[in-house]
Amino acid sequence: MASSYPPERFLFSPGPTQVEPRVYQAMTRPMVGYLDPYLFQVFEEVSRGLRVVFGTTNQFTLAVSGTGSAGMEAAISNFCDPGAKLAVFVAGFFGERICEMGRRHGAQVVRLDKPWGEVFSEDEARAFLERERPAVVAFVHAETSAGTLQPPRAITRPAREIGAITIGDCVTSLGTIPINVDDNDIDVAFSCSQKGLSCPPGLSPFTVSPRGVEWLKARKIDNPVWYLDLKRLMEYFLVSRRYHHTAPVSMFYAVQEGLAAILDEGVEQRFARHLAAHHSFVRRIEALGLQMHVAPGHRLTTLNTVRVPEGLDDAKTRQRLLDEYSIDIARGLGPLAGKVFRIGVMGPLATEDHLDRFFDAFAACLAAVPAATM
Repeated sequence: MASSYPPERFLFSPGPTQVEPRVYQAMTRPMVGYLDPYLFQVFEEVSRGLRVVFGTTNQFTLAVSGTGSAGMEAAISNFCDPGAKLAVFVAGFFGERICEMGRRHGAQVVRLDKPWGEVFSEDEARAFLERERPAVVAFVHAETSAGTLQPPRAITRPAREIGAITIGDCVTSLGTIPINVDDNDIDVAFSCSQKGLSCPPGLSPFTVSPRGVEWLKARKIDNPVWYLDLKRLMEYFLVSRRYHHTAPVSMFYAVQEGLAAILDEGVEQRFARHLAAHHSFVRRIEALGLQMHVAPGHRLTTLNTVRVPEGLDDAKTRQRLLDEYSIDIARGLGPLAGKVFRIGVMGPLATEDHLDRFFDAFAACLAAVPAATM
């Protein structure tokens, strides 16, 4: 049977996003075994690079085999004992997912909710946490569904005051936005390979503070998810190199190269480039007469939620962008379905030239798509 070749797309989506060309080349390197000394050199390079982009000195920093949802489940399954209280700050789809994972792992889930597109203040977080006194506190740093960026210290400071372990979902912030895990007192953070790192999906970067490692070592029960047991993964990746699972070798090559590209550019320069691209994006959106969903100061700079103009058929607009210009953007989720476009500006596409391409096409589609039928 003849193989097919995928179309060339410009991935202005929440993820997967555009892959660095040098990453594709890295994935063609020869395969080695999962216990090969060369592969452990790759693991070490990946860990070093991840420490830089996470903003941490945590020795327990690795890439879990699996997508960002695997990282989320690794965090919940390893740090939430059955019956223990898990407090979740929910202002979007992925806060909801944390709650669902906590429920399935038997945690006593308590939640503080806000409308999608808002963030939590420190006073709100403190009042909630002092009332509930949870063992574990989870929040989404970069809420992909709403386009919000949550200030971590607003949650981690009051969480530390009550002695709770903190978990941060950094899926859409790693590699493009400062996270500063250590300075922000985040005990456990996870991400993915297919967004800010400009790689294909398949790995979930993960880091645990020394405090979190001590908590993990003292845990009395086994993780019910054998594959995501961090004690076993630590043995394989960081300690005795004892076989645990068959690591996706080519994906580690990809993330190794993606991190090398970030370090070659310079982390601070990369953060500044993405911030500049976001400001340019917002100016251009407003010049078209459109509105951003999230208020200034709370916006996730790499994932923009743009309100769909009244009467516009958002599905037809997105389809026309894909069919005529090979540009992929995403629809709204949950209560924002049909109300926003979700437009990612990350990695290779976070440049003025690529924004020119996007806005030429987007403006043409806005003008050409008929109004939504009632």
